[in-house]
Amino acid sequence: MSVTMERPGWIEVGRTFLTLGLTSFGGPLAHLGYFHREFVERRRWISPEAFAEIVAVSQALPGPSSSQAGLAIGWRLAGWRGALAAFIGFTTPSAILMLLFAFAAPWLAGVLGGGWLGGLKAAAGAIVLVAVVQMARQTAPDMQRVLVLIVAAFAALGYGAAGQLWILSVALVMGAVVPPVSIATARPDVAGAVSRGDLLLGAGLIIAAIGLLALAVMAPPSPPASAYGAGALVFGGGHAVLPLLEGEFVGRGWVEREAFLAGYGAAQALPGPLFAFGAYLGATQGGLGMGVLTLLAIFLPGALLILGLEPLWPRLRRRARLRGALALAGAAATGLLLAAFLNTVAPEALSTPATSLIALGALLMLTVFKLPTPLVVAVAALAGLVTG
Repeated sequence: MSVTMERPGWIEVGRTFLTLGLTSFGGPLAHLGYFHREFVERRRWISPEAFAEIVAVSQALPGPSSSQAGLAIGWRLAGWRGALAAFIGFTTPSAILMLLFAFAAPWLAGVLGGGWLGGLKAAAGAIVLVAVVQMARQTAPDMQRVLVLIVAAFAALGYGAAGQLWILSVALVMGAVVPPVSIATARPDVAGAVSRGDLLLGAGLIIAAIGLLALAVMAPPSPPASAYGAGALVFGGGHAVLPLLEGEFVGRGWVEREAFLAGYGAAQALPGPLFAFGAYLGATQGGLGMGVLTLLAIFLPGALLILGLEPLWPRLRRRARLRGALALAGAAATGLLLAAFLNTVAPEALSTPATSLIALGALLMLTVFKLPTPLVVAVAALAGLVTG
């Protein structure tokens, strides 16, 4: 966990993350690659061992893995100021663009017609399908987790948004009671020492995250409360938040399904974290202020968890039951995303012959020609405008 050169100040940390927020396309896994190149290889601010540990913790926790890794890097480099600067720098560009899209989308629909929205929905269908396959490979590498994925998908199709919390809860309990064999038999790393200060800080942040989740569940429905709940319960990366947000915002009638998928498709074309989609959802309900509150709410639980657990993880990772619970929750989250694709995304993406062809073309561009996601989204939107 050592740093190989003089630690930077929080301003320099923020400036570096701002550059990454403007240039990091491609989703969470690509973002982690950008981070490694910048902080480990180029600047040598973080050792390879420390970076690997940060990535392991961020991917094991619910929340946006790349943003959580950024927070942990900022914290290690420059304390709480560094963590705050990292979050602001990495998130602000995409958040601003999503807010602008929320305000501009109705005007664009009036000027250009709705064809380009159909193109965005088609692109979203292809992107989510690719994400389901990629996540399944990562979260379901053995038969136990494959079965959890399948059962979770069928349960979500049967019970809808109301069953998502119960599905994830059952997966967590099952993983703790019967961890996957590969996890239960794995040889744990030697635990490092944890100071009393780290223990108190970590426990306080984790308790705050759980307490705020309880308040969000009990509070009257609102975009920030729903976003906080989604951010606290999403396992498996940015794409896995789609069914949770869809269940809240579309299921409650706050956002039309077409507008929801259009915003989700637009978020794919932007640099920075996919969770900036929360700014778009909030802004459609209450303007700029609600957009900012919803944005902060969706990131807050992951931030509290990573900053609370990151210093404790060398010891906690030894517990096979904890790792098993998180592993099965990840498989269940992939099942939820599969159900969302079958129940919501695919019908919208394939609603007409034109959008079906655009979705097929987007899928080929992503899988066969390996084109960048932002380019695929732009081409799909243009094709939708032309065929509109």
